[in-house]
Amino acid sequence: MRRLVKRRLRWLPNLVKALYLLATVLILATQVALPARAQDSVEALITQIFAPKGAATYELQAHVRGMFSLTTGSGFIAGTAAGDFRQWRLPGGPRRWRVTIQELELPWLLRPFSRTVRASIEKKVEEQSEAFQSFRDYDVFISEELAGGQYALVGLRRDIVDEAITRFGRSADKQDVASRRTIAQWLFTAPSMQSWIKRAGQPYALKVVTDESGLVYELQVSYERSQVGMKFSYLTVGAQPAWKEVLSAGY
Repeated sequence: MRRLVKRRLRWLPNLVKALYLLATVLILATQVALPARAQDSVEALITQIFAPKGAATYELQAHVRGMFSLTTGSGFIAGTAAGDFRQWRLPGGPRRWRVTIQELELPWLLRPFSRTVRASIEKKVEEQSEAFQSFRDYDVFISEELAGGQYALVGLRRDIVDEAITRFGRSADKQDVASRRTIAQWLFTAPSMQSWIKRAGQPYALKVVTDESGLVYELQVSYERSQVGMKFSYLTVGAQPAWKEVLSAGY
């Protein structure tokens, strides 16, 4: 029995998870740069997220409880976890967050592996925080303007955009921010390129929903074989935003 359990749990280190050539040539050959206003909006939103003027040091904490599922070769195993979720910003720095799991409920067969499961959940959240810090190193465009003055920003890895330009575009486009964003937007939205942009290693794409004040309402991190993300809702306390709810999901 112990050998069987070990064999079925080989996936534990990777737990919890929270594209046609002619068309490419034609689209890149006839690309139109994004309007200057759109470029300014992207830069302004990114600045508000990461380095707003006069940004104060702060820390938010919340007690969270939720369900998660573990993917196995024969299906899914559900469990529940609870702990502390913390978000903070130091002077001149971006927002960061971390979760500490304090309670973990697992099927009895998995309980001997609770330490590994706990560490895997905490690592996934930490990886999302680290991915978020690298958002400015992606080619970012406004994917959608949402209700309530919110914007969906999507960033595509720069090496992917570089490869697309090398194969199908003009070398000068690598130095042009507007062209890179146009190409990134097409690569991300074109059905024929969905498989092509998925890459191993660091996340190939990031999605951030924000507003003009820089509040982050959603983060979605896309890996080659999975997606993880978090959603935040807020209420106002003493004229300052505070968490109302934090949701985390992965698949």
